[in-house]
Amino acid sequence: MPLVFISHKHVDRAIASVIRGFVTEQTAHKVNVFQSSDSGAGADTPVIGRPIKQELRDALQESNCVILVYTSPDHNWDYCMWECGVATDPRSPDTSIFVLQCTDTVPKLFEGDLRIDARDKTSIEQFVRLFMTKPGFLPRVDGALTGYAKEDPAVAKVATRLFEDLKAVLPDGLNADWPTHPYIQVQIPDAALKRISATPAEQQDEVARQVILAEATISESDSRAHALFGLAAFEPNLKLEAVIDRWRNVYPKGSVAWMESLLEQIGHASQAKFPSFRWAAMQAVDNGQRHAPVVTRTRRLPWLKAMQFDVYFYVFSLLDATPVDSRMLRRNDMFCKTMAAGGEAGVRVRDLTRELKARGYNRVPFVTADDRFVYIVHRSMLDRYLVEQMDSDADIGTLTLADLYQAQPEVKEMFVKTAAFIGRTGTLATTKALMKATPNCYDVFVTQNGGRDEPILGWITDLIVEDSEPA
Repeated sequence: MPLVFISHKHVDRAIASVIRGFVTEQTAHKVNVFQSSDSGAGADTPVIGRPIKQELRDALQESNCVILVYTSPDHNWDYCMWECGVATDPRSPDTSIFVLQCTDTVPKLFEGDLRIDARDKTSIEQFVRLFMTKPGFLPRVDGALTGYAKEDPAVAKVATRLFEDLKAVLPDGLNADWPTHPYIQVQIPDAALKRISATPAEQQDEVARQVILAEATISESDSRAHALFGLAAFEPNLKLEAVIDRWRNVYPKGSVAWMESLLEQIGHASQAKFPSFRWAAMQAVDNGQRHAPVVTRTRRLPWLKAMQFDVYFYVFSLLDATPVDSRMLRRNDMFCKTMAAGGEAGVRVRDLTRELKARGYNRVPFVTADDRFVYIVHRSMLDRYLVEQMDSDADIGTLTLADLYQAQPEVKEMFVKTAAFIGRTGTLATTKALMKATPNCYDVFVTQNGGRDEPILGWITDLIVEDSEPA
């Protein structure tokens, strides 16, 4: 009896069972079906106690055709590809391979072959008509598998039923697989990697750098990665070094720290070492935005005799990457004034301006005894107040903050409202945004959770943010 082998992943057994039911019913059980994941009636399965690989090999070598049920590329298809390889071994009898495409992707090995699209009614009908009516459709079978004529309306009805049965068990929706950041895949042949591993340990990093530049190619990429280097597309087998040279031509004086970081990451990963990572950014050719290359995954492909490295270019902002806790002026190092409730009458304006000038400061925070914010005094406002009082009969040396606030209450309001607050887990990017959102704000104070009434842990000024931004 002819034998149809259904190759599939265990998770796709429902699809395989529909195909098995179609074959056995339409051929009146005159064609055997081998489906290893289902022991239901009509399905040949591996025998308990026998080596499963040998059992599969025997069935594959006897099969007249293999129907490969292909769904998601996220699955590991190595075993199914092995089954197809055994079935088509030149030393075994002639065997046909049919790919039942169940989603919008197909195995690369069969990209150029005719496929059965399980989602397309016309494709299913074409397959059913050939299977049921064409003499010799299966290798080594002379006649047609059923007694139906090619134009018999019953054939179309069978095709419609198979289409509907498959539709009920096919994966729902489209594959959603796309990189969320610019992406390239770097490929290096095994022979090149062996030259690295054969090098003494103290020389491996430098040899790896040379080998990667000389041998690595771009095996896969997306359009956003092309734009990073100012290209519409990457030509096939483009050398990694050529991409780097393209960037260097645009930024001849730009820092190549990102390139050294990438080469180091690939070099370490190629030797099964966890790569060390540095936030080294490159400027994109298309818009100047900074990105940091990160090797996220490696894979060895024996059939290609090569190793591949997935590289994502993450949008890089030094401010986003810098926590306030690492750059803030800590409370113990801050120049502050302690202010008790109603204590403004005890602070002389001229004395305060002189102290600020002597220390080289333009602002000073006032805090309570337990380090909670009161307001931040700006020297420029104090100087302006003193100048205004020179035309009066007031004794400038005795004027206090209480006098200033009584004469100009809006100044105190400004001192109170021109500061912002952030939690200690925040970043300099958030700090900069707070300054921008708060009128006349040059100071952000760090508290545990960002609350205004919490004790101050540190202080971020506009100059700290400015100094932390890349040139």
